[in-house]
Amino acid sequence: MLAPHDARQLRFRDWHFSAIARSVKFLCDTTRRSSIRDDMATPTQQAAEAFQRGVRHHQAGQLQQAELLYRQALAIDPRHAPSLHLLAVIALQAGRPDAALAHVDDALRLQPNVPEYHCERGNALRGLGRLADAEAAYRNALRLRGRFPEALCNLGTVLLMAGRFADAEACGRKAVRLKPESWEAQTLLGHAL
Repeated sequence: MLAPHDARQLRFRDWHFSAIARSVKFLCDTTRRSSIRDDMATPTQQAAEAFQRGVRHHQAGQLQQAELLYRQALAIDPRHAPSLHLLAVIALQAGRPDAALAHVDDALRLQPNVPEYHCERGNALRGLGRLADAEAAYRNALRLRGRFPEALCNLGTVLLMAGRFADAEACGRKAVRLKPESWEAQTLLGHAL
């Protein structure tokens, strides 16, 4: 026969193991439900998740990993224009404006009314030395979004390169009005004056 305190210890031990078993079962069920949800995610959701992971790597400066994830998003959903756009950004960062232009042109075929894509196209064209085409791309970005200081700065830079100082100054002044804290806008304005 067990002493009363021994019986209490056995009940506590049984309860403790039972609680552990319930916790393990809960974790297993949660993990299984999570993997079922992942398996049931649509291709669009899977591509968006790969893209978001790529953006995190991109922001951390891990360009190779970001590029792989953007390509993974495109393998899942070939019409994922944001992945094409950020592949263009990576290509420009790597000094490959020709590859950047190809990626951003693909993005624009899918979503022609995104001002950032036109601005990135201008950056790629400027990298290729095609200043007139770059100017047109920046103007397209500004046509889609008039209050776009980055596009104004890029346009002003191209105008400076072309020797059109008065036009570059106008871009710089407008960019500074829109975003006074922008050193790019202030630098552009200083060079144009």
